[in-house]
Amino acid sequence: MNNSAQALIDESPMSASQVITVSLCVILNMMDGIDILLTAFTAAELMQEWQLTNSDLGVLLSAGLFGMAAGAMFLAPMGDKWGRRTLILISLAIIGVCVVGCSFAADYVEFSIWRFFTGIGVGGMIANIGVISSEFSSIKRRDFSVSLVMSGNPIGGVLGGLATVYLLTHYDWRAVFLIAGCCSLVLLPLLFWKLPESVAYLQHKKPKHALQRINKILGKMNHQPISELPHGHIEINTSDESASLFNSLFNKNNLFNTLFLWTAFFAVMFSFYFTMSWTPKLLVEAGMSPSEGISGSILLNLGGILGAPVLGFLAARYKLQKLIALYTCSTGALMICFGLISGSYSPALFVALFLGFFLLGSIIGMYAITPHVYGVKQRATGLGYAMAVGRLGAVLAPYLAGFLLDADLSVMALYILFALPMFVCGYCQYKIRVR
Repeated sequence: MNNSAQALIDESPMSASQVITVSLCVILNMMDGIDILLTAFTAAELMQEWQLTNSDLGVLLSAGLFGMAAGAMFLAPMGDKWGRRTLILISLAIIGVCVVGCSFAADYVEFSIWRFFTGIGVGGMIANIGVISSEFSSIKRRDFSVSLVMSGNPIGGVLGGLATVYLLTHYDWRAVFLIAGCCSLVLLPLLFWKLPESVAYLQHKKPKHALQRINKILGKMNHQPISELPHGHIEINTSDESASLFNSLFNKNNLFNTLFLWTAFFAVMFSFYFTMSWTPKLLVEAGMSPSEGISGSILLNLGGILGAPVLGFLAARYKLQKLIALYTCSTGALMICFGLISGSYSPALFVALFLGFFLLGSIIGMYAITPHVYGVKQRATGLGYAMAVGRLGAVLAPYLAGFLLDADLSVMALYILFALPMFVCGYCQYKIRVR
């Protein structure tokens, strides 16, 4: 009898229970997609109410992203210690409470604080839903499942944008945050009931009643129970088991992978969060109405909805690293094109659709490739720290864009400048060694 539960999952066809788990992760990432873009969608109203400059808005946009960096660095790795499911539930509770808190903010500073703590929850959640969806997928469907989960982000962006246009027409920006926060809190009971703990985590950490919990999960997947837990570690990706999880990212097996992965995450998130955070406002700066600016962001996300599953489909047939390099370099070229025509409504929206296709595919590809870089012991930690470094780029980009906009840099020049890191990310893909 096979005593490796994770091997059964890896090698067997996907069951209904596994599909449900991946679907729940998609829903969670949809909520993250909504929460991340709420400030961008309501930027014009926030600037008007609190009389903000572009630099002030850059700080406001960066507050949530700075929280995401902190969450990815300090909260996400707890998924390797407390369990993926536990960390996801904690993160979702933080997100829901803090987004609701934003709707009651009295001023710019209080709003920024709520956005910072919202970001902590988002940063903790994203890494762990990526890991748990990977660990509950068969090897054959793993890249597709992770790509599908990450496509929840643009789906949330589209739904959030449409809802924001409606709510701003009938209410104000506070209603947008109140309803979004309540939606996250409503999901908590469903997740507590239906989201299982990672079998790989239970098998590796061996908490109390681990064997019984694993067999209960296997039963829902129509697998036979295992008789005992495997002895020792089920997967080792470090020559120094006494080293900390963080230090193991820099041993002789992982050092160059980690450096290139971190550089790639910084570059792609720098460009990604500039584009997603500032596009609605920059289209207004270029002469469009606020609703037309939001429409541009919606089309970016619509393109991403198409780009993510296409990447997953192609990843089953072609080398993922080469696909990511293609996506990132195409994104850079389209960002330059978008900047050149941003003042023309119809052409800009047309390009936005294709830009979203490659932009969202690029960042989703980064999440998809990371589980292939590290072993089960370091997956949440490795992805968490890579995301944390990436979030530094995410934090810097919106603030820098606001500063440059106040310094009278043109919209066209901004898009050209922020396109360059995508080519750096493409280069890094050729240097990463997957396992």
